[in-house]
Amino acid sequence: MRSGEQFFSQGKHRRTVQRQLILQVLEEAEGHLTMEQLTQRVQSISPAVSLSTIYRNVELLLAMGLMRANHLLGEGTTYERADEQSHIHLVCQHCHHVIHLNAKSLEPLQASLPVTAQFHVVSLALTVAGYCTPCWTLLSAQELSTAEKDS
Repeated sequence: MRSGEQFFSQGKHRRTVQRQLILQVLEEAEGHLTMEQLTQRVQSISPAVSLSTIYRNVELLLAMGLMRANHLLGEGTTYERADEQSHIHLVCQHCHHVIHLNAKSLEPLQASLPVTAQFHVVSLALTVAGYCTPCWTLLSAQELSTAEKDS
């Protein structure tokens, strides 16, 4: 995981308690957090941290590349700690379950972008919409049932 030390040590941004707390909460999260969930967890540890402080620091940490904002289907915006590994989000369109996959197959794309598009990648994430196996089975059974009734 990218620690943020390189950014904080270069003197561009101070390492504040609030920034460290937000990163810690994201590190400990077992999935993506909405802004409400992030705020609740930060304030449960340090009630004095205001909502506006959290929003300002989230924007800064996003700009620094230490956090990632995700716009996953049916979820709204969620946040996670950014790492230097490419990864794929598999999002079920029915139950909205999100599966993370490490994406070794995205490494060639990431490596080629500086040359082909003159774009230097900090982080690469791909979102794939589809259905998890339980939902696919359920929806297939419902479709079959509907087809039988129509016959």
